[in-house]
Amino acid sequence: MNLSNEIAEISVIGGMLNNEALLYECLASMNEEYFSNDATKKAFNKIAELSEGGKVTSRTVLDRVSGKDKELIRTADSKFIDVECFKRDIAEVKDFYYKRQLNYTMNIATQQLATDKKADGISEYIGEQLSSLLMGERGLALIDPKVRASEALLEFYERVENPEKSYGIRFSVGKKGFPSIDQALLGAKKGDLILMGAKTGIGKTALGVTIARLFSFTQNYCGYYANTEMRKEELEARILSPIAGASVREIDSGMIEGSQREIDQKVEQIGNAYHEYSKAKFYSNRMPGMTVQKIKSMAKQVLIKSKRLDYIIVDYIQRMDDAPGHGGGEHDRLRKIAMRLKELAIELDVPIIMLGQRNEEGYIEGAKSIANECDAVFFFEPITEEDNLEKVFQNPNKLKLVNFKLTKRKVRRDDNPYPIYCSFDKKMQLINEVVID
Repeated sequence: MNLSNEIAEISVIGGMLNNEALLYECLASMNEEYFSNDATKKAFNKIAELSEGGKVTSRTVLDRVSGKDKELIRTADSKFIDVECFKRDIAEVKDFYYKRQLNYTMNIATQQLATDKKADGISEYIGEQLSSLLMGERGLALIDPKVRASEALLEFYERVENPEKSYGIRFSVGKKGFPSIDQALLGAKKGDLILMGAKTGIGKTALGVTIARLFSFTQNYCGYYANTEMRKEELEARILSPIAGASVREIDSGMIEGSQREIDQKVEQIGNAYHEYSKAKFYSNRMPGMTVQKIKSMAKQVLIKSKRLDYIIVDYIQRMDDAPGHGGGEHDRLRKIAMRLKELAIELDVPIIMLGQRNEEGYIEGAKSIANECDAVFFFEPITEEDNLEKVFQNPNKLKLVNFKLTKRKVRRDDNPYPIYCSFDKKMQLINEVVID
C-alpha cells in the first residue's frame, strides 16, 4: 500500500523556494512529518531554518547543502509551475500524511484488540487520535505583521463596505431573538465563550434552546448541543415547540389540547416541525458525567458527519465532571472547566455558549473566576417592581410582553450597562427581546 507521493512532496519544496507566500503557508500548516522520506524532510527543515535569517531562494539553499541534497533542491526548483499546481500538490501531501497517521492509529488499535484493554479505552484512543488528526494545530501560526498587515487592511475595507462581515453568528433575525446581544457582541464570534446564567427552573435551558433554534433552524448553522440531563424527546419538544405552534407538554406527552379541528391542525404542524428538524444541522446527545474531553470528542463526530461545526451549547457547567488535576474547591473546579472550554472554543474555532445555574441568592459559584475566562456573561432573571418598566416602555402593548430581562455582568465588546428586556413564553420555551422604542 503506497501512502506517499514523492513527486508532490518535491513540488511543494519547489513552491517554498519560489514564492514567499507559499513558503510561509507551508511553515504555518506543516512540519517535517508531512514528508515521507528523509531527503524531503531534510530539505523542508533546511528551508525552515534559513527562513529565520532572511529571504529563501534556491540559490541560498544550494549554498548550504551538498551532494544528493543539492540534486533534490535543483529538481524541486524546476518542478514549480504556478500557485494552482502548488495548491493541488500540497493538498495531496497533506492527504497522504493524514492517511499514514490513520493507518498508524488503526494498527495500534488492532494490536490493542488482542490485549485485555476494554473496548471503551480502545474507542477513546481512536477518537482522540482522529480528533487530533482532524483539527491539526489550528491557530498556532505566528502572525507576522509584514505578511498580515495588507491582508488585514483589505478585510477592514470590506467591513467598511459591508459591516455585516464584522458579525459572527447573529443572535437575532428580523423580529426573532436578541438584537441587543448582537449590538453588544457583534454576534457569536469564533473562539468566544459566553456564559448565560439563570436560577433552576427559570429559563436556563430555554435560553439554550432559543439560541440553538435561532442558529440552526432560522439561520442554518451547524451546532452541537451538549446536554447533561434532558431526555432526547424533551429536548426535541423544547426546540420544536414554537416551530410547531404547540406547547412543549403537548409535543412531549402526545396529549394535544383543543377542539378536534385544533388537535388535527396541531398534529399536522408538529409533523411539519419534525420534518424541519430532519433537515436541520442540529446535533445533540444526553451525556451524564460530561467532561470537556467528551464534548471535544462529540464535536469532532459532528465535524466528521457534517464537514462543519459552527457553534456549541453546553447545558450546563455545574453538571460537568471535574477537570483533570482538580484539587481545589467548587470555585476552582468550575474555573478550570471554564478555562478548558475557552481553550476548546479557540481550538475548534467556534463560539461556545455555556449555560450556568444560579443559586438561591442569584449567584453562580465561582462567578468572578469563571467570568475571567468568558468574553461575555449574562444573567436571566424575572422583572421586579424596581425595574420601573413604565418609565422604559411608552408602548403599553410592549410593556405587557416584558416579564424577564438579561443583565450584562461582563461584555468585552460593549459598555452599555442597560438590561435587555425579554418576553419569556414558558409553555413554548421561547424567549425574545422586547426592543425599547
